[in-house]
Amino acid sequence: MNRNARKTGLAFAQAIGCPTNDTTVTLKCLRERPAGHLLNSADSIESELSIKFVPVVEPVGPKAFIDEDPVDLIKSKAGSDVPALFSYCDDEGSEFALPSLADEKKISEIEENWNELILKKLLFVESDKTNEVSQTIRKHFLDNKKVNENLQGYSKMFGERYFIDGIQKAAILHAEHQSSPVYSYRFSFRTPKGFNALELVYARLQYEGGSSHGNDNSFLFNAMYLKPIQEFPELLPMTKYMTDVWMKFIEQTGQSDWSTVKSALPKFTYLDIWNSDPSKNTFKSEEPVGLFWDSLNLHRQNSTPISYH
Repeated sequence: MNRNARKTGLAFAQAIGCPTNDTTVTLKCLRERPAGHLLNSADSIESELSIKFVPVVEPVGPKAFIDEDPVDLIKSKAGSDVPALFSYCDDEGSEFALPSLADEKKISEIEENWNELILKKLLFVESDKTNEVSQTIRKHFLDNKKVNENLQGYSKMFGERYFIDGIQKAAILHAEHQSSPVYSYRFSFRTPKGFNALELVYARLQYEGGSSHGNDNSFLFNAMYLKPIQEFPELLPMTKYMTDVWMKFIEQTGQSDWSTVKSALPKFTYLDIWNSDPSKNTFKSEEPVGLFWDSLNLHRQNSTPISYH
């Protein structure tokens, strides 16, 4: 969430040549600029946010899209009480952590400046504990090895921080505050080499990872970075299985044998999907990854802290 949308908006306006002394004129100018201009200027904006385009809690008004913090809305049961299905992949971080490591200079830069760089890369705000916490993170994920000696751990670090922690917390929050069932799955299916073009970027690293960000969607929708699934006949059974998973959820049929997120709290329960044969996929209940991240007691960039109960 952006807690200082006005500041960010004015920074964008200045970057693309819009006036900033009258917000009415500023807003009109921003709306008239091509979207590409805004996107291209994002990297030049000085902001606490590493990701510039994020949701905003707007002032109360007839045109406000969301005027309360989502966490508060869920806790107050103001949202729709409907069944929910949360998902993530087992190697979410690879596409964000590894491509830059194809440049050996980048690896050296990270190794030599770990304490100064890693918190910002993980979307944390630096504190007086920066050095200590940076080393705690390194030990937890890299086991004090070098980055190129533990690429799996480096990828896992980004995957948990960028995606899995938030997804698990959101799922648990919904499960605790609504009566409708909340489900989750982790997609761990291994796709053949050449299917995901983004993975080719870091092929030279000889990285053997899992299912990368968004891979489960590739069995439901077409994506520009994926080859047509029809070119991989061995993947068609998984396409059918994933379509069945989502259609049964949408139609609310065949979910009676699914364990809910709430079923083993405070542990997080999910279906581990690694095979197109449903009988081989099992439910697991594990400690949420956020237990580690929350223990660091760091301020996240413009976010509402969610703790486990």
